[in-house]
Amino acid sequence: MKLAALKRGLVYQTLRLLRQRQGSHRVALGFALGFLPCWFPTFGVDVLLALALLRLCRGNMAAGMFAVLFGTLLWPILFYVNYAVGHAVRRGLRQPADPEVRDILADPAEELRYDDAVESLGELGGAGLDFLTGALLNSVLGALLLYLLFRLLWTRCRAPLLHRARAWRARSAGGKRISPSS
Repeated sequence: MKLAALKRGLVYQTLRLLRQRQGSHRVALGFALGFLPCWFPTFGVDVLLALALLRLCRGNMAAGMFAVLFGTLLWPILFYVNYAVGHAVRRGLRQPADPEVRDILADPAEELRYDDAVESLGELGGAGLDFLTGALLNSVLGALLLYLLFRLLWTRCRAPLLHRARAWRARSAGGKRISPSS
């Protein structure tokens, strides 16, 4: 029963979004800015951040909420992608150490053995930096790609989808005339 109500609500909100007369720029901006906070580990605050961004940049609220919904469902995948992209970027930007520094590091002091602790802390810091690098890069590129994609989809697919929804509504009414306001 709850699944049917959820599906009905999703269809209703989709139709509301399709019926809006705002331009493709504002709708695409809503999708892009709504998905933007989902790349970062905000743990529940992403909805509030998305609302603030949408209000600040005058994006479409309904489109932004759809994007937040999908971003919230995809957050484990997004976190892994952040780390993978950040690791690939940082590995590509690394330069080999100077030979003098390598020689100095090869001969550690005998009385102090902090090698394991320093190595593990360095790896943890590197993982955090990988994640942050990936999140920043993915959020900028993802927002740009989502904006372009949804602007194109909105201009090309909105009218056919509305036409299909009206035909489905007329079929489900059984030939009765339905007023546009109901």
